[in-house]
Amino acid sequence: MGTKLLFSSAFHPQTDGQTEVTNRSLGNLLRCLVADHAGSWDFVLPQAEFAFNNSVNRSTGCTPFEVVFGFRPHTPLNLHSLTLPARPSEVALDFSNYMKNIHEEVKRRLSLNTEAYSTAANTRWKDRQFQVGDMVLIRLKPERFPPGSFNKLHARRVGPFKVVKKLGLNAYVIELPVDYRISPIFNIEDLTQFHGPEGPLPATSDLTTQQDAVIRVPKNTAPRDEIASILDHQFVTTLRGGYYKFLVQWKNRPQSDSIWLQASKLHRLHPDLFAACVLQNLPESSSSERPAIDANGEHVSQAEITP
Repeated sequence: MGTKLLFSSAFHPQTDGQTEVTNRSLGNLLRCLVADHAGSWDFVLPQAEFAFNNSVNRSTGCTPFEVVFGFRPHTPLNLHSLTLPARPSEVALDFSNYMKNIHEEVKRRLSLNTEAYSTAANTRWKDRQFQVGDMVLIRLKPERFPPGSFNKLHARRVGPFKVVKKLGLNAYVIELPVDYRISPIFNIEDLTQFHGPEGPLPATSDLTTQQDAVIRVPKNTAPRDEIASILDHQFVTTLRGGYYKFLVQWKNRPQSDSIWLQASKLHRLHPDLFAACVLQNLPESSSSERPAIDANGEHVSQAEITP
């Protein structure tokens, strides 16, 4: 098929912008249709879907129908141009006019929304660049922190922090305090130039005094990752034997953030929980018939897979 899988990046507005714009346009379209057809909006949905899929995309120059199926299906506009003897009936003609009006209205609204979003985005957009060593304020978002640890009263911008590395044109690595425990990579949209007092920047040892003057997130906003429970376990067979891995859930984090850890790492992080899980679910681990070997080929001793 010639397809290529591209992984998205968190907190990066440019990653999947085309999909976001499409979803936003569909939301505006449906909002307008529901407002205009409050009592019969569900009957208009098929026509709205057809009109959207049959509209030419400005970027591709084709309709979604052409991209997926290779052709544009006939529309009521094609039927409307038939000669009088070929028209089935007055009822069909009325329905054709009805659908024609809906399609034209949908296309008009989509065009207006596209132009409005384009104008607004171009008005706000600024060509900003930071250099290594610049001091910036970072914008914090609740999704960067565990659920329940970030509330509406926390500061939205904190800092100043130093730019330590530039990744492409839109991403930067920021030198964050250890207690933040969040990803140090920020999109340029989440960074603001810090304009402090005039004069040279203080030394690194004096930055704490300067940063204390700026509102910062409490240290316990992002608690250390702690294992709450073991959800599942598996034995992975390899050429040299195999190894156990365990699906662990972190405290104060959703189950969707659960990850697989090898036996050796789980034993180091939480030996008591690891021992209880082995004792309850892996009674055969005390035997030496199936030694545990980690992914790097290093032998895991029996002490790491038996309590």
